[in-house]
Amino acid sequence: MTKNLQATENIRKMVERAFPEELENENILIRELTEGCFNVAYFISFKDKEVILKIAPLSETIIMTYEKNIMAAEVLGLTLVSEKTRVLVPKVLFYDTSRKLCDAPYFFMEALPGSSLLKAESMPEKMHSEILQKIGKWNFEINQIKGEYFGYLGRPDQLKKSWKETFLCFIGDVLLDGEKIGISLGVAYDEIRMLIEEAKDCLDEVIEPVLVHWDLWEGNVFINNGKLSGMIDFERSLWGDPLMEYFFRRHAYNPDFVKGYGRDLRIEAPLRALLYDLYLYLIMTIETKYRNYQDNSSYQFATGELAVTVSEIKKYLHVKK
Repeated sequence: MTKNLQATENIRKMVERAFPEELENENILIRELTEGCFNVAYFISFKDKEVILKIAPLSETIIMTYEKNIMAAEVLGLTLVSEKTRVLVPKVLFYDTSRKLCDAPYFFMEALPGSSLLKAESMPEKMHSEILQKIGKWNFEINQIKGEYFGYLGRPDQLKKSWKETFLCFIGDVLLDGEKIGISLGVAYDEIRMLIEEAKDCLDEVIEPVLVHWDLWEGNVFINNGKLSGMIDFERSLWGDPLMEYFFRRHAYNPDFVKGYGRDLRIEAPLRALLYDLYLYLIMTIETKYRNYQDNSSYQFATGELAVTVSEIKKYLHVKK
């Protein structure tokens, strides 16, 4: 429901505005990319150039609170990583927020060679292990970029000095989003709020904001000829705790990634890890209704993980007592 599809003739106008010097008498190939679940994306080829066009949802589209202005977050995240690390990311080529040619912000970026790790053909176990280790190294390098405040890159008006205050706002907003749209979590909303209240003091351990990709899963990592060729989708990037990164989540935990990263943050801070699991599974559950998914497999998976996480938090708090 969030994808803001555009007519071919309008996409061509957007291309002509971004690359006026390169389009004279050129044929343009336009193909929608369907892997993503939020912004619409198009692969565009002309002359000797291959680019990706991403377009934000219409302003009236009903989205979750944390998703506001995430296109600005992606452009900023890509720029920061490009300027401050050796991690391979696509270069932002053109960014337009004027809404003159399109009814929403859009940007063009370089197309990465290869395909996502999610879509890659089967590979030797050793090669897959080496790729996950390299992802861990890249993720560690991203987490070395320091910020001054905590919060989402796309919501600069919401940045705060305290991580505890920031994260409690994050998870509070998600719970309100769920109540607003009337989705069942399989666990009572008030029960989750009580658990968060009981566990929240562990968030005081985080005192330094660092850049967190947060959505660095197999679908957002590209490989070409058996090697990493880059990473994408910084839409949900934030200044926060590096333990929030995807491969530290319980269902995605990967020892090869941890080896490359150099530290097992999940073992170092188990209660914070569980709170971040809780946050992700709440989002994965609630977004299924905001996006109107046609099958319930995502909902079933997310609510199952949510139930397990709630149980694990209860056990941890009971043992601590």
